[in-house]
Amino acid sequence: METIDRYGLKRHHLHKHKRDVDRFFAGESQAGYESELARHYQRPLIKYRNKLFTFLDYHGVPWNNNNAENAIKQFVSRRKTAGTPWTQSGNRDYLLLLSIR
Repeated sequence: METIDRYGLKRHHLHKHKRDVDRFFAGESQAGYESELARHYQRPLIKYRNKLFTFLDYHGVPWNNNNAENAIKQFVSRRKTAGTPWTQSGNRDYLLLLSIR
């Protein structure tokens, strides 16, 4: 967080944290948790490792998913108000209108 606050979402500055991420996942993949809850959270962490830290490899990729959540809220509200099933052409039209907005 300090690096992002200081330098922004620049790959050059964030890439230096890859070593720490690799070290974390090396330990995480070797961990033998006794608790079912811990194992439950360990599996998706390891499975989505490459997707979780994409922001370290590219400029301007946010570290959180606020943009994605806000976009999904628009779809959910449309689905609730329309009360109709989604079609590919309807989605395309809605995305066009959403991008203009």
